[in-house]
Amino acid sequence: MAYDGTINITGNVVATTCQINGQATPATVAVALPTVSASAIAPTAGKTPFKIALTGCTGGATTVHTYFEPGSTINANGRLTSGVTNVDVELLNGNDSTPIVLGVADASQNSHTTPIVAGAATQNYFAQYRSGGSPGTGAVSTSVTFSIAYQ
Repeated sequence: MAYDGTINITGNVVATTCQINGQATPATVAVALPTVSASAIAPTAGKTPFKIALTGCTGGATTVHTYFEPGSTINANGRLTSGVTNVDVELLNGNDSTPIVLGVADASQNSHTTPIVAGAATQNYFAQYRSGGSPGTGAVSTSVTFSIAYQ
């Protein structure tokens, strides 16, 4: 039987590990968005900073970025569902406020890379409300799992 092509697969496994926000893995990062009026979400509101601080990093990696894992809380717009009609939660890079696109391949998410310096790296982010129409009202609750990608 003849073949039509070859797929070459490469990768790298490193021994790098870090503590996340001073916790053993799996770590939990809590982000409390402020209470806002539905009319204030035009189209965004409540931009709230949070960080993933890595310390005690060992191994040979020199940079890191966060990969936000796919899951049921991610909608077709690449944002988190909130439980409130026409209100999503959007994640942004902390250094330039560019959107992170969830639910896509790692290389397409736009999660910025941070250097590891003296065994530590801090990745800064924002979370904010984003409306996709006439915002409803109610309690917002969502989550996303993440992995640290070492290079």
